[in-house]
Amino acid sequence: MKANKLRNGSLYEDTESGKIVRVLGKVNSQRVWTTQHEKRPRATKSKSLELATSSQVTNYLNASKAIKDDDGIPYSIE
Repeated sequence: MKANKLRNGSLYEDTESGKIVRVLGKVNSQRVWTTQHEKRPRATKSKSLELATSSQVTNYLNASKAIKDDDGIPYSIE
């Protein structure tokens, strides 16, 4: 998918890694910043991203809830 077609804050599947990532913003015309569960942002090729399915989104959000500690503050699961 082209970088200008991606929406910041939306979830996509990175077809190279098989992981669900959240788009943060454009790096250039071919790459975007992505993150996953509070990990450090990384530059990802926009052509390797496909819109996440509803079940992938549900799984991602459930995993996000599961990694929060008792205070509700997220921590890294690297």
